[in-house]
Amino acid sequence: MEETVKGTRSTAGDSPVDVGGRAGSGTAFRLAGRQSPVDPSMAHAQRGDLIVLVGTTTRVLDDCRIQNGALVVAPSQLPSYPVAAPDGMTCRPGETLPLAIAASDGLGRNERQAVLDWLTRRAGGFNDEGYLRRAYALHGRVTDRRPDRLGTALLLWSVCAHPDRATAEPVRAIVRQLAAGLALGRDRRQASPSATVDLAESAASAMALRGVSAILPADEWGRAAAREEERRDGLHAAVLAALQASREGPVLESDRPSGPADAIDAGPRRLFPDDGSERAALLALGWLPGIQSTLRDGAIERLVGTLLAEDPAPDTRVPVADLFWLTIALEQAGRSDRAGELFAATVDLADSDGHFPEWVESPGGVERAATPYLPAHLAFLLAAGVLGRLADLPRSGYTSAKRRTSG
Repeated sequence: MEETVKGTRSTAGDSPVDVGGRAGSGTAFRLAGRQSPVDPSMAHAQRGDLIVLVGTTTRVLDDCRIQNGALVVAPSQLPSYPVAAPDGMTCRPGETLPLAIAASDGLGRNERQAVLDWLTRRAGGFNDEGYLRRAYALHGRVTDRRPDRLGTALLLWSVCAHPDRATAEPVRAIVRQLAAGLALGRDRRQASPSATVDLAESAASAMALRGVSAILPADEWGRAAAREEERRDGLHAAVLAALQASREGPVLESDRPSGPADAIDAGPRRLFPDDGSERAALLALGWLPGIQSTLRDGAIERLVGTLLAEDPAPDTRVPVADLFWLTIALEQAGRSDRAGELFAATVDLADSDGHFPEWVESPGGVERAATPYLPAHLAFLLAAGVLGRLADLPRSGYTSAKRRTSG
């Protein structure tokens, strides 16, 4: 694919790195919370650092696995957890389970049985409706009833990516429930907040339903996938027009700080109750199959302007997992040089123990990010696999080594 976004990397240690954006826009890679640009030419993402990060990520995944099978977003139940995370014990299966399965596949580990059994035994309403809600309590009570159709589709896609690893129960039963939820649940769910989200949901659903037949051969899944593909194709024009009409500003109104000042201590998820829905859709459109190239480029341009803003607002919070997803989108769009630069600089956000925070903040921020944060670690592992950085690394075991830092 021809690269439409131009940019050059300076060799000076104190010069910004142009990783994308409109041609000639000069979008600099200045991650919020950094007093100076990160210089990927320092090559912090070397083999030794990646070994530490892979080992730490494996350990964080196991630490976030609760005895009843739940997978929480941060291991705040452990005495060693370094910061207070008021919602760290929350289960967000649409966010964590697809990443846990797909990222572990890159290491040769099959996580399907371990992370999916909780859905059938605990997650309230899942067996009845076949699609995920946004959040659950540790023991399965629904705490955010909004349907997570994108997360449901990505979960089904990740399970079906290796059919030979999805032959045992309850995995086959969950595949059937997820597929039925996507095929039949559209009329029962709440309306999408925008055409962009609707497009991402349809594209992801079509991709996932195409993969079901390798596990559960039946014509109905192909017909359901065709319906979603037709809906996906019909949304392209509207979403492209919306992207072209809104090149500036936050992705969503909810991306702006809101609420009383004392709400800062409640945590980023509560301060921004809708954060991520539109941004997650744009990130998905950056790599999902079936998306027109012009629209894909527009989505990536929008994300670069939002996540890598040169002059972020004082209370900007950039999720680290989203930076790794943007890395994947850049790689899938054929911008391998930019993807490698963004990957190296985002890896540099890990501390000396190899822990990634939930988000990075501007110097004016007062809240501490959850660290370590499971989705950030799993997104790192998935991005490393897409970029081919896992080929020569150890596939098991932990490490107590410290990674190099830029100081």
